[in-house]
Amino acid sequence: PPPTMGDGLDAEGQQAAMDKIADANHPLSELLRKSIVAPFVLNIRSIKTPAGQSPARGVDAWFIAYGDWDTISSKEFLDGLAKRREQRSADGQLTKSGLLEEAALAKRKIEARAKEGQDERYFHATLSLFDKVEISGTRYALLTRKPDSFLTAATIDPRFNDDEEYPNYWRSMVRDLENPQKVTFGPRHVYTSAGFYGKVTKLAKPAGAIFLEYHLVFEEPQGWFKGANLLRSKLPLLMQEEVRNFRRKLVNASRGK
Repeated sequence: PPPTMGDGLDAEGQQAAMDKIADANHPLSELLRKSIVAPFVLNIRSIKTPAGQSPARGVDAWFIAYGDWDTISSKEFLDGLAKRREQRSADGQLTKSGLLEEAALAKRKIEARAKEGQDERYFHATLSLFDKVEISGTRYALLTRKPDSFLTAATIDPRFNDDEEYPNYWRSMVRDLENPQKVTFGPRHVYTSAGFYGKVTKLAKPAGAIFLEYHLVFEEPQGWFKGANLLRSKLPLLMQEEVRNFRRKLVNASRGK
């Protein structure tokens, strides 16, 4: 979908945009509440695909955070969110993410370019989704800046499908009921059908308010959840944690911590 919050709107226009996502369960007054635990709006939808193909899903999320605009739009803050992280659990499962450095890109004859108002990035992540499937992917991302907003759009880059270090794949995972530390993985399947964009907009009022929206579309292979609708049952709690963590990071960064 197009961005909910357009560019160049005055305070009245911005409120009209926010009124479109507010409802009885998420009144605008609550969405605008200056609190780490203020509510957010989440929409999960199914997308029709050609016959015989895996179903596609759409996830849309909106929330408001408070902080310093120069901080949230700075390269230091944004790169900090995407900095390299790696963690291996007790069962040996690896979760990692981070931007690909220039050396890694040069090795693959790829150049991240920059021009006025835009930056290119390559981001890789390997993670477990609901303890049912492991997903690995390298995304090409483009950051576009405007005076009172910025937008990051990304899609999986098929040039990394068979990459030795940063491959694009999914595989099933089954945890042993008698020994939870033991995980059995299925064969790898190439995975490229996912893309998203996130837009961040400075609000005219109240002071310090920032509007964030996130729109994701992806293929959900039958082998992921065997037809079970885990997104609707598990994603809201996961999203709640992510929103609150982001708000905390922005508040701390805005205070210079």
